[in-house]
Amino acid sequence: MLNNDFGRSHFELELFRIVEKQVGGLFSWKSAPRSGNVDGILTIRFPGRDLELPAELKRQCLLRDFTSIRNQLKAIGKGILIAEWIDPKLMRAMRDDNLFYMDGAGNVFLSADGIHIYVERPSIRPQSVPDQTGLSETGLKVLFLLLADPESINWNFRRLGAMAGVSLGSVKGFFDWMRAQGFLIINGKRRLLRRKAALFDRWVNGYQDILAKSTRIGRYRFAGSTQTRWESLPLNPENSIWGGEAGAFKLAQGLMPTEFHIFTSLDELEFMKEFRLVPDTNGKVIVFDRFWGEGFGTLGSAAHPLLLYPELLREPDARRVEQAELIHSKFIATKFK
Repeated sequence: MLNNDFGRSHFELELFRIVEKQVGGLFSWKSAPRSGNVDGILTIRFPGRDLELPAELKRQCLLRDFTSIRNQLKAIGKGILIAEWIDPKLMRAMRDDNLFYMDGAGNVFLSADGIHIYVERPSIRPQSVPDQTGLSETGLKVLFLLLADPESINWNFRRLGAMAGVSLGSVKGFFDWMRAQGFLIINGKRRLLRRKAALFDRWVNGYQDILAKSTRIGRYRFAGSTQTRWESLPLNPENSIWGGEAGAFKLAQGLMPTEFHIFTSLDELEFMKEFRLVPDTNGKVIVFDRFWGEGFGTLGSAAHPLLLYPELLREPDARRVEQAELIHSKFIATKFK
């Protein structure tokens, strides 16, 4: 929720004008009391009927906000998200889950009480929404270790660098950055992480925007009937593990995967032979470099939940969102409050 002064803003008036022009309906708005659990009530007037929707107002919404937005809208009933800008990937996930939205570009999704509105327009990301997390690729690799293993915050820099596959100088630079941003405090000889929930958000966004691209090796397909026997493939956790939907299935008995992610430290010829893969730009297997050291970042044959969660939400649909929420509730939620 936003403060009520947002409900009186120029943005709100402009937004309703844009949507009214797109869908041809008449709109009215009633701000809720500050103590209420919604920002206001949006009434859409069509010939012969009114549709009232409790509304949540936000400035910008990223894909990583999906779970909190979904919970908010379901808590207030048949609600709608109204925002200045919404990540197109988030809009797709919301449509898949029948969650309603409208934004300042004129994008609208609404399907209630016999009224169906879907408008899709180009959406330009405002400058106030950062394209990155403020973290580099090397910083994200170190952050993964720190979030996955709370004890690693007090490892020496050489050990951290070796496990993350980055230089000693990169580790020091990242710790300097954390301290400057208020994420790290020194208590005697001990280091302590602060604001872990904010660091987790940075990790999710950074993995999706940076690491998932830089560590991707390629797309492949299974040879022959291998896909039907994917669970029996000889992945050695010391060098190769399942990510994405397959990792979620292995870790939490989620839905049967339709796409298969593999993290591996093997070279391409080795893993193609080992896993019976054939290069295919439309294949269902995506292979990533296993960027961390051995003996870390795995749970059996599955990648760590901190990898599975942003992977599942990177290209969201209803299936992946459901699995991501399962992983989050079972393995993540209590650790980053």
